[in-house]
Amino acid sequence: MCVGDSATIIISRDSITPRYWYHLTAPCGLSVTFRGVSYFDTSHAVVVGDGGLLFATSNSGATWQSPVAGLTRQTLRAATGTPGGHVIVVGDSGIILHSTNAGSTWSKLSSNTTHNINGISINGVGEGYCVGNHGLIEFTSDFGNS
Repeated sequence: MCVGDSATIIISRDSITPRYWYHLTAPCGLSVTFRGVSYFDTSHAVVVGDGGLLFATSNSGATWQSPVAGLTRQTLRAATGTPGGHVIVVGDSGIILHSTNAGSTWSKLSSNTTHNINGISINGVGEGYCVGNHGLIEFTSDFGNS
């Protein structure tokens, strides 16, 4: 799955070598920019973007839900998820959001920084890194809770 300008979401259903790509219906207006996506099992994904945009799907992108309106206005830049349903989203001014149920509900976590966080990767047991502006690198061993 890839995302981008003008609410673009494309997906390949080829499991080994993506040769065929399909446009999905965007969950919002055409003037938004999506900045990150995490497709973390066969049916669940989240997309994030400018102004705190956060959408989740539980049916491979056929429909999208905005789980929490107004959780943040910060640009969200990256997302990662695990098959167990943990999802972490990061963005501007050190924002970190965490879901334990594949994106249905969210909570804010403390990041100990006000720098933009631009990327995140986490494994199935909760260990991972996020990276950001000004050389920021942070490690977690508990899905971002500390």
